[in-house]
Amino acid sequence: MKSGHSRHGVSKSRWLFWGKKGSNQRARMYFENAEALEPTFRDRVLPAGTEFIAVGWGQDEADKSVFLEVKVAGVPVQAKLYYLDSWVGKVREKRLGEFERWVRLDLCQIVESPDEKLVDVPGPSASSSLPPRPVRAPVVQPMAPTSPPRLRVLAVSVEPVRVVPGGEISLVVTYSVDGVAPGATLAVTERRTIVRDGGTLTSVEQVVHRPAGVHQSRQPIRIPATLAAGIYELRAAVRAAGIAGEGSAVFEVTNDAR
Repeated sequence: MKSGHSRHGVSKSRWLFWGKKGSNQRARMYFENAEALEPTFRDRVLPAGTEFIAVGWGQDEADKSVFLEVKVAGVPVQAKLYYLDSWVGKVREKRLGEFERWVRLDLCQIVESPDEKLVDVPGPSASSSLPPRPVRAPVVQPMAPTSPPRLRVLAVSVEPVRVVPGGEISLVVTYSVDGVAPGATLAVTERRTIVRDGGTLTSVEQVVHRPAGVHQSRQPIRIPATLAAGIYELRAAVRAAGIAGEGSAVFEVTNDAR
């Protein structure tokens, strides 16, 4: 952390450079109540391994720039992380996907999926070039709901977010089911599709019967040893009784086993 406060009463981190060496592409955290970091973090230094809790994405009303708001675990301190480019300064919503990818793959190691607002993505393709791992769905006798059901995707993630070829990942979808009577269940189709550059690599689909509430569904899948390194996207969709919810997350296949 830099010493002192800005004229707005916040403390700034030192620059976090994310672009190529010599570039001016960078990020910075703005901390509120930075004094509370002492004595947990001596000399206002937050070492590697410091845990943050994501609050969510936000947007400044003044300049429409986007930021990630976080809490520092264990101390009453909040911070806003801004993403900046050489010529435009703080970036806006159209760069949010790039910003999020940098946070997930380079800045942080995601240890738990937060509830987060997700954007709609195009429907997945039916083709598949990788064999899906078989899933055994529980056998439950469904009952008809007494009111119109509702589905809402809360979070989509890949764990771990970085994997070597031949490794195993979990495709995680968290969603809520509402409008289902006590003791009844709703037949929900969960579909997971892995894509790269718009092309579908594999799709996995299963039908499960869910009561009302929040449900986290995990699907393990092994990455082929021949899969090329790069950034891939998980597109997840849940649907039932004519309603649907969608979300997405990115992960990296790398030959560097960090």
